[in-house]
Amino acid sequence: MATRSNIIFADNGKPFVNIYRHWDGYPTCAGVEICEFLQSKTVVDGIGADKVYVANGAGCLAAWFLANFKKEAGNYYIEPLTFNSHQFRYVVDVRQGGTQVSVWEGETLLFKGNVEKCLEFCQTHEG
Repeated sequence: MATRSNIIFADNGKPFVNIYRHWDGYPTCAGVEICEFLQSKTVVDGIGADKVYVANGAGCLAAWFLANFKKEAGNYYIEPLTFNSHQFRYVVDVRQGGTQVSVWEGETLLFKGNVEKCLEFCQTHEG
């Protein structure tokens, strides 16, 4: 059976895209992959010479995320923000002071904090 998850990207607390992941949505898989991806990008305001390791704002980060993981039909889908078919939900909130990630199991908040601490949490939480 699939462990479904939703990955919601937000810009300063305002959700704008919902990515549905059909399988392997538990923290030790999806959570770790999300955090490792986030560690590979620096969110900036304006593009300079580096166009590989940066994301020009929250929308650019979300586009990079989908481009990084969507390799074939299935598993990843863009859904309306109201779509809620998940066991786990990850909210990636890009803020001026740094990106925050929250991890939910159903309606229970399991973790909220920066990317590095989220990675530590996800590496040890089966769900």
